Formats: sequence, C-alpha cells, structure tokens
Amino acid sequence: MLAFNSQLQEADIRQAERDLNKLVNEVFALQNKIENLQHQDANTK
Repeated sequence: MLAFNSQLQEADIRQAERDLNKLVNEVFALQNKIENLQHQDANTK
C-alpha cells in the first residue's frame, strides 16, 4: 500500500512539474511578445 501511495505521489509530482514548466514557457512567450510589441511601438514613433 505504501509503495502504491508513493507511486501516486510521484505521478502527481511529475504532473505538477509538467504543468509548472508549461506555465513558465507561457510566461517567457508572453514576455517575448511584450518586448516585440514595445520594439515595434518604439520604431513607429
């Protein structure tokens, strides 16, 4: 039973890591979009 619970916890941890990595990647993508928009805006002035 303990091994089964441990496996479930490890699976949950791995899923949480994947979710976190996805969010981090989305944040970086949004930061890049913001920078690109700022550069475009600066070049139109």
